[in-house]
Amino acid sequence: MGQNKQVAGFDIEYRVPFPIPEATNKSTLVLPVGGKRYLLDGLGKTIMVGRVKHDGTADLTFGLRGFSSHNISDFTDAFPRAAGLIPQPDGGVIAGLYNASELGLVRFKLNGEVDMSFGQAGTVFHKVEKMSASSAGRGRNNDGRQDSVFSSAVLGALTPAKDGNFYGVLGNRFAGDFSLLRCLANGALDAEFNGTGIVSVKEIL
Repeated sequence: MGQNKQVAGFDIEYRVPFPIPEATNKSTLVLPVGGKRYLLDGLGKTIMVGRVKHDGTADLTFGLRGFSSHNISDFTDAFPRAAGLIPQPDGGVIAGLYNASELGLVRFKLNGEVDMSFGQAGTVFHKVEKMSASSAGRGRNNDGRQDSVFSSAVLGALTPAKDGNFYGVLGNRFAGDFSLLRCLANGALDAEFNGTGIVSVKEIL
């Protein structure tokens, strides 16, 4: 990789270690976790996590050539977006993909291996039945991808909480429907949170 561009002394250019980055879902996040830099994206329904060094080169101690991946076949959407990463006590991360009503989670160990003890063979999947008929299925191109307007309307994120738990938020600005999910450290919904682990919010448009 060539010399990184810099702004105010911070590196802003990375080389994605994924084998075919041009085929990813085009929602790559660059996230600092535990002093390390991670890249997160999807390849269809497959979650892709890479780890890079300070100079942007692949960290070859993580997975295969600096990246690891795992398929989340439960998604009804062919191109979910990167939700975020949750740091783990052993140095690994929980990584998430989302669409307006679905959240898929995979736990990766510090060395990039998928933690098969997490959920069902390394995967936890949550579906929220809340999308309105007016927003479901709209904004698709001929190849099945979300168009740019629809993609910008679908929002989602992960954020850590205390005791290893974490929150996820899913929503669609067009429909005005959002859901806040509270997950336990093992990825399961926290039933003590609203009795279901999910709080629904309807935005008044």
